[in-house]
Amino acid sequence: PTEQGADIHRSRQIAGEKMFLIHSTIGEDVQILAPDEEPTAAKLFQRLNADAEEHEGESFLTKAQRELTRLSKAHPETLERIAQLPARVKTASHHTPKGVYFFRRRGAALFTLLHSAEAVTTVTIEEGLEAIRCEPQEPRVEFTPEFWLKYGTLCAYTRPPEQEASATQGWVARARNQLASLLDTVPEIRRQFLELLIEDIQYYGTLSERTLRKIAKPDISTTEGMTELLNILDSLKGELGADYLDSYRKTGTEDQIIITIEQQGLAAEALTDGNAP
Repeated sequence: PTEQGADIHRSRQIAGEKMFLIHSTIGEDVQILAPDEEPTAAKLFQRLNADAEEHEGESFLTKAQRELTRLSKAHPETLERIAQLPARVKTASHHTPKGVYFFRRRGAALFTLLHSAEAVTTVTIEEGLEAIRCEPQEPRVEFTPEFWLKYGTLCAYTRPPEQEASATQGWVARARNQLASLLDTVPEIRRQFLELLIEDIQYYGTLSERTLRKIAKPDISTTEGMTELLNILDSLKGELGADYLDSYRKTGTEDQIIITIEQQGLAAEALTDGNAP
């Protein structure tokens, strides 16, 4: 519009307000369109109204809860049987990828190891669960002769210091450090929620990466950055609730092996072998 038209219709102010809302909603560093995609109004509308989970991503806990709900409806008897199993369960299948997957709980934190190609590596919980996925009716098979040696190696495994250090990088560590630096500077009513968020980041991982990025981003060495972060925390408290972590907390802090699964990587037709125990 002309200068006169802009003054009359407030078009520039309205456009600025709309851009602010877009940035507040999806973040200034989020790319909505593919590099070779033309920014047409229709495509922008489709992207902005798409499922938020498609862009933001879910936490592991959210995915696990949804999968558990699905299984509880489709196979309630299987979940009842699993609930009666002791810790240190061991089983085997003909699935690929080949290797021994080892799920362990240390305190409230969960982690996964993989023994493959004569070496032990760490994998994410998501990667481990995806690798061992199978149907409830699938029968177990006998262990290979090498299983017990590999199992012993996994039980005794300690992550090298360089792996521990690298695991603390990224948005998770930045957000945790940002929150920890506020503990001594905020009143008690805010400190309680800060401690809750730190506990969540340390043990449960229910916060999405986008939320962690928002927490980590403000520069709290400045007044503006401190105000921005406190507003983010107040908004989170309103959305999540002051006691949102209660339903996720685990009892006990023991180091416990949960389940070990040997995947033998045999031909798919072996799954139909009637002699499998």
